[in-house]
Amino acid sequence: MPTPRRACATCFKAKSKCVIQHDGETCERCKRLNKRCVFGLETPRDTGSPITPRAGPLEEKLDRLVSLLQNQQNARLNETQSSPEHNNDTAALIASREDHAPAQDLLYPQLAPNSLISCLGEPSSSQAEDYLTIFRTHMLRFFPAFRLGPDISSQRLKQEKPFLWLCIMCVACTSTSHQLLLGDSIKQIVAREVVYKSQKNMDFLLGLLVFIAWAHYQIRYMAFLSDFMQLSTSIVFDLGLNRTTQNARGYNTFKPATEGRPSEARPTTPPRKDKTMEERRAVLACFLLSSTLAATLKRIDALKWTPSMDESLGLISEYPECAEDTILVVQVKLQLLTNQLDRSNCTWPFGNSRYASEISEPPACFLESIMAHLNAIRNEIPPELMHSDVILGHFHCTFLLFHEAFLSKPSNSFTTLNIERVERFAACMQSIKSWFEAFSSIAPTTYVGFTFPYMCAMAYNFLTLARFSTTEGSAWDRSSVRKTIDILAVCDHLVDNYQTVVANCRTSHVNDDLDFFADCVKSFQCMSRLWKRELDTVTDPADFRLRQEDLEDMSFGFATEWIDAPFMADFFTS
Repeated sequence: MPTPRRACATCFKAKSKCVIQHDGETCERCKRLNKRCVFGLETPRDTGSPITPRAGPLEEKLDRLVSLLQNQQNARLNETQSSPEHNNDTAALIASREDHAPAQDLLYPQLAPNSLISCLGEPSSSQAEDYLTIFRTHMLRFFPAFRLGPDISSQRLKQEKPFLWLCIMCVACTSTSHQLLLGDSIKQIVAREVVYKSQKNMDFLLGLLVFIAWAHYQIRYMAFLSDFMQLSTSIVFDLGLNRTTQNARGYNTFKPATEGRPSEARPTTPPRKDKTMEERRAVLACFLLSSTLAATLKRIDALKWTPSMDESLGLISEYPECAEDTILVVQVKLQLLTNQLDRSNCTWPFGNSRYASEISEPPACFLESIMAHLNAIRNEIPPELMHSDVILGHFHCTFLLFHEAFLSKPSNSFTTLNIERVERFAACMQSIKSWFEAFSSIAPTTYVGFTFPYMCAMAYNFLTLARFSTTEGSAWDRSSVRKTIDILAVCDHLVDNYQTVVANCRTSHVNDDLDFFADCVKSFQCMSRLWKRELDTVTDPADFRLRQEDLEDMSFGFATEWIDAPFMADFFTS
C-alpha cells in the first residue's frame, strides 16, 4: 500500500485540497493552473527538546551557597575568639551544624520545642552550670522576676524553659565577645518566634525580662530596649496576667453572640484558671522594669497598674515563698510611689492602689505623707532583710528622688523661708551618703549582678552629688558638700572596684571597647580628671554644663530632668 503523501507546496500555501493525479507526479490543481507542483520533503515530527536533568546544577548552587555561609561564619568566629575552651565548643558546634544542616536551615534555622537554642557561643555543660550559679548567687536578687531554687540544674532549666536559659547564659557569661554572640542569637529568635510566629508564653516573657534587665551588657547595641519592653508588655496582655481571672480572655467583638444558642453550640474553651505565683511575679517584674525604662528612655509608657496586679502584690507580700519575693514586693511598692512623681510640674496624682492612696495636700504635707508611706513599707520588711543592700539602695534612692524634686523647685515657689530648702538639701546629702555606704558594702565580684535600673540609680546619685559639688545654690555651698562626701574619693573608689571586676570577673580582654565594665572604668576616670581640674573654679551651673561637652567617653543618664544635660545624654549609648 503506497504511503500517503502530503499536500504540495502550492496547495499547502493556498490551503486547498491537494488531489494527486494518476501519474503520481502532480496534483489536479497545479495542472489546471499550470503551476509547478512540488512536494515537500518528509521531516520527522518535532517532539520537543530533550529533557536534561536539573538536579545537578541546583545541587552545585546549594553547595556554593553552603560554602559561602560557612566562610562567613568562620570569619565571624575568628573575630570573636577569646578563650580556648569557648573556641573548641564553638568550632564543634559550627562543624556539627554545617555537616548536617541544609542551606535553608543555615539561613533560617528552625527551633524545636525542646531545642530552642542552637547558636554560636553556646556554653558547654560545665560552663552552663557555672553561669547559672553566677546568676543565682549574684544577679537574681537584684531583679527577682522568678524563683530559681537550688534544685534546678542548668539541664533541667534548658529543657523546661529554653529561651529563659539562653538569656541567663547570655547575661551571666563572663566573655564579652560571647555575650554579644548570644545577644545576636536572642534577637533573631525573638524576631522569628515572638514577632513573626506570635509565640506568647511564660518562657519568652521571663527571658525577655532577664535580657532587658541586664541590657547594658549589650553596650553598643541597646536600641532594642524599648522594642523588647513593648513585646514583654504585649505578652503580659496576651496571657491576661494583668487582668482578673474571669476577664482574662477579654471580649471579642467579632465572635458571634451565644445568647439563645444551645449549650453544645457554644464555645467549649474552659475559663482561665487562677494565676500561678510564677505569673504573678512576672507581671510585677514587668511593671517594675517598664516603669524604670519609661522614665529613663522617655519613649514608652509603663505597664498600667491594675486591681489584678494589686491582688498579686498582696498575695506575694502575705505569702512569700523565698527571700527574693520580699525584695520584689519592696521594689514594686517603692516604684508605685516613685511613679506618682511628675517632675515637670511637681504634682503627684495617685492611682487606686491600696499602697498609693489619693493625696491632694500641698507639697510640704505631701512629703510628710510620702515619708509615712516609706516608713510603713520599711516596717513590713523582715528583720533578716533589713540590711539588704538591694533594699537599702532602693530606699535611699527613693528618698533622694522626692527630696531633690522639692529642692529643684524655684525658691519663690515655697511659702516658707529658705530654711525648708536647707532641710531638703540636708536630706538629699544624707540619702546620697547612705546610698554610697550601702553600695560600698557590696563586693566588687557582685557588680556583675547590677541591673540596668540599679545602674541608673547609681548614675542618679552620682550626678546629683556632682551637681551639689560643682555648683553653688541658695541652700548649700560646695565646701560643705565635699566635707560630707568627697566626689573625687567616690570616683577613685569606683575606678578601683570596676578595675577589679574587669580583672577578676571577665575572661575576654580582646574587646575591651565593647565591655561594659571596662567602659565604666574609662568613664569614671574621665570624670575624675575633669572634676579635679574644675572643682575649685566652676561657680555657675550653666558654665559647668558647657564644659562637659568634651566628655565623649562619659555616659550617664537617669529619669530626671538631668537627662537633657550634655554630660548625661549619652549614658549607656555612647
